[in-house]
Amino acid sequence: MTEKNAPDSALQAVQTLALENGTRLEVFDASRHLAADRWQVNAVFRLTVPVSESVVAGGSAHLELAELHRRIGKQVVFEKRLERTFIASGEKNRLFAATVNGYLDGALKYISRPEFARNLVMRRYQEALKQQTLLRPGKTDANG
Repeated sequence: MTEKNAPDSALQAVQTLALENGTRLEVFDASRHLAADRWQVNAVFRLTVPVSESVVAGGSAHLELAELHRRIGKQVVFEKRLERTFIASGEKNRLFAATVNGYLDGALKYISRPEFARNLVMRRYQEALKQQTLLRPGKTDANG
């Protein structure tokens, strides 16, 4: 799975779903023309998770919300990209729709679970802590 921290603001959502766990899934068509009648079909699925008490509640770790916000911000983003290359222009829309439907059929139940949102927030927090230990005081990068 591909994850991304900074959303690409140039994309326009073609579908938005509010999930039961308090997250929002946006589907983007990032397809692009390659040559003649050929396309690269790109479906981007971006899940935005608010860093809130309701999302982090119920886990074994008890962290202050202010600490989480300080380390990782008020939301985290999970992104999955699916792409197919050299697709005929007449097949582009059908393939994009099939890709979206296939991903949603397979992943929607999983990413809607409260544990998914909580685990994503906690994983990002752990990554932030690890990064901090790599960047010791007085050092400007991990190579130091």
